[in-house]
Amino acid sequence: MSCGQSENEADLRELQAEVQQHPDRPRSLYLLAESLLELGHTNDAMQILQRLDAVSGGDFRTKLNTGVLLGRFHIYRDAIRYFEAALKISPSSDDAKYNLAEAYFQTGNYDDALKSLLEVSPDGQRE
Repeated sequence: MSCGQSENEADLRELQAEVQQHPDRPRSLYLLAESLLELGHTNDAMQILQRLDAVSGGDFRTKLNTGVLLGRFHIYRDAIRYFEAALKISPSSDDAKYNLAEAYFQTGNYDDALKSLLEVSPDGQRE
């Protein structure tokens, strides 16, 4: 086992203990899901993200950040669901539109990627 992997597993155990003590802390759940994804435990991470959804109560930032996290690990179909949910909460979010376009692009859905990019505000497009 590599040194980095044992550090990740130690971090994972620490995060699991923290979540067990404080199961309602969104940040801890997010970090635990991220750690699980880093170790390749995708199914476990998705279960934690479902718990995060329940705890966060449909918070825009949580949806957006979860989509970004899933995109980082190339789990684009689920990322798309989170970006779409974020846009339902905040339809004018350029961040959500841009990230949704990126996820669509990564899945080869170029038409929807372009459509989403075109919905980004003029100010957002300049950035």
